[in-house]
Amino acid sequence: MALDAYQITQSCAYRMTQLMARVVGITFFRLRCYGTENIPAEGSALICCNHQSFLDPLMMGAVFQRPISYMARESLFENPVFGHLIRLYDAIPLQRDRIGISGFKMTMRRLKQGKMVLVFPEGTRSEDGQLGELKPGVCALVRRCRVPVLPVGIAGAFDAWPRHRRFPRPAPIAVQIGQPISGEAYEAYSDAELLSVLQLKMQDCLEQAELRLGGRGPSETAPPHNLVRNKPIW
Repeated sequence: MALDAYQITQSCAYRMTQLMARVVGITFFRLRCYGTENIPAEGSALICCNHQSFLDPLMMGAVFQRPISYMARESLFENPVFGHLIRLYDAIPLQRDRIGISGFKMTMRRLKQGKMVLVFPEGTRSEDGQLGELKPGVCALVRRCRVPVLPVGIAGAFDAWPRHRRFPRPAPIAVQIGQPISGEAYEAYSDAELLSVLQLKMQDCLEQAELRLGGRGPSETAPPHNLVRNKPIW
């Protein structure tokens, strides 16, 4: 199917911004990503990442070669400049830190089109850099979409730009991408069990990302993980 002028403009704008994000990530935050072999080469996927900072969406766009559909607060769409920009990036509006009915439908539409959608199941940025409790709304997305779920952990973004700091500061950031989980794998779980499994997998990715930065992670006796097989993309 031939691309129309708007789709071409959208694709070019995304790639230009992605390049800028990579330059910023590598230059100021020594950005490294591990586990890129786990990213599906094609087809839809729901990316579930912990939320440490305003930098998280930018860093996710930098490390994922494939374009990602983002979520943004509904109020941002009202800004004449930024609103036009996020529409160009095919953003999905959030209603006060929740996806809402229209956002849910838009997310479903993106996934049915074979796109990748990034969600932060905590619903808001972390107060201390640790993974918070996941919101139950992600269960509905997983069950309805039945697409691969990609757990991701980002570490260092909280040190670079915590939620109560006005401006970011240079600090190393690492991203660990976990193995995708098929939508069918969750069918046997209750919502509580599904959230628990997803939380454990996201926590494991976060701990691995912390280990990449040289930290011990939450457990001194945690296994070292396979640091040889999962090499950084840069």
